Amino acid sequence: EYEKSIELYKKAVELNPDYAAAHSNLGIAYKRTKRINEAVKHFKRAAEIDRKAPISEIKKIRMKTKTKSNIIFFILILVGLIILWFLLKK
Repeated sequence: EYEKSIELYKKAVELNPDYAAAHSNLGIAYKRTKRINEAVKHFKRAAEIDRKAPISEIKKIRMKTKTKSNIIFFILILVGLIILWFLLKK
């Protein structure tokens, strides 16, 4: 479903590289297929063409990435503390 959308929006962008809506929709399709780098690239291009383009999508992606990083960091700290507790317990 999204792969077909990606294919069609890529053609639209090739035909008209300054078509902000095509870049924006291509970004959404890439985001939904977890191709975040490609999504951000097209959201940024859409914003360059049209200042009203969805910059908020880029912010959402960055926040989600930051949140995942924070969760991973927290888990690593927790595991480290558990290991330290077991070592000190002996």
